Amino acid sequence: MNYPMKFMRAQVSIEYIVIVSVLLLLFVPVIYYAESQRIEFVNNYAITQTDASLSRLASVVDYIYFLGEGNEIIIDIYFPTEISGVTATPDGYEISATVFDKEIVKTTRAKIVSAGLPADGILLEGMHRYLVRYTHSPNANGVDIVPI
Repeated sequence: MNYPMKFMRAQVSIEYIVIVSVLLLLFVPVIYYAESQRIEFVNNYAITQTDASLSRLASVVDYIYFLGEGNEIIIDIYFPTEISGVTATPDGYEISATVFDKEIVKTTRAKIVSAGLPADGILLEGMHRYLVRYTHSPNANGVDIVPI
């Protein structure tokens, strides 16, 4: 049978629509999976970065404490955007942070006499510089963490 030209154009258009629809049905799950993997990677990276920063701060606190009176170090620490707070308990032995509802706690051997880290946990993301110094007082020996 001989069809007119306008019916053949309509058939080609419908075929193209079907091909594009099938391709979209195949690629949407792939794109969704790739995006979920990217989000998981970003979350794990922020947690790992925060853990490394807190470990570094805790090790510097211990290092200064073991060196003794008169010692101090300036340290630069990076905190990611996803962090909701970093706290160090004055007269305590813990430095903690919260990232994505996961609390990361690092324990020091040195007593933290005073901490320049905010008590309410609010901290802007980015690079922060702290002076970590040994403190000798009649009440306690320990380490100060002072923002610069």
